Amino acid sequence: ELPKFKEQVAIAAVLKALDDQIDLLRETNTTLEAIARSIFRSWFVDFEPSSAKLEGLEALGIEPEVATLFPSAFEQSSIGRIPAGWQVGAIGDICTNPRKQARPGDMPPDTPYIGLEHMPKKSIALERAGKAEGLESGKFWFERDDVLFGKLRPYFHKVGLAPFQGVCSTDILVLRPIAPKWLGFMAMHASSEELIAHTTQLSNGARMPRTSWHDVAGFKVAIPIDGIAAAFNDLVTPMFGRIYANIERARLLAGLRDTLLPRLLSGKLRLPECQEELREMIA
Repeated sequence: ELPKFKEQVAIAAVLKALDDQIDLLRETNTTLEAIARSIFRSWFVDFEPSSAKLEGLEALGIEPEVATLFPSAFEQSSIGRIPAGWQVGAIGDICTNPRKQARPGDMPPDTPYIGLEHMPKKSIALERAGKAEGLESGKFWFERDDVLFGKLRPYFHKVGLAPFQGVCSTDILVLRPIAPKWLGFMAMHASSEELIAHTTQLSNGARMPRTSWHDVAGFKVAIPIDGIAAAFNDLVTPMFGRIYANIERARLLAGLRDTLLPRLLSGKLRLPECQEELREMIA
């Protein structure tokens, strides 16, 4: 038995408001990631602050105390022109691959679990996760702020920032910065098109190609002089925190939507009784 049409319209309006809010949170996360990536490319790929200083111009969009950290000259290196004083290194110089085993009997049932099926393509926002309950094979532990890198078919570009502690599939590499200041630098490099292309080219296997920690760790990058990585990290970690918060809020709103729908349709819950409370929760 369906509710009256007027009530159906009211129910649809509430559900749409929830869906719109979830979509807005996702769009905000996409924008935050784009901003972080734009700054990253400017500083560490195109070297725009150093180029501006070389031409006698002010580096746009950078605080003066940060701009002073960038050199005003370049030098040739094995990976091309880089700012003077920077070094050619590799991703493996600034992060590690912890392989802490999680055995089925050691994982509490409610431990968050991330498999490749939970990871979106070309987005660092990990919105979905399962539970460890029922897992029958070993996994790897990861911590909040680790980078999870899908090594199976790396061209699918599944790389994300862990918003919580949990366990992941063994088809995922756990990357952890050697010091907190390297988180932003590492995360942006690990999720870059250049690193994905590098690992795709080196992956092994015809039907199920896989990359490895060795391939990821060997990716060559320009390592900045002291202070610049930390300054970048100070800019982007609040964005990462906002992404985490938006993921959690979207999860709560989706749970509310899925709980409300059957109760509203069955008549167990009436909109006039809860409409004001819902407005406050959605706002």
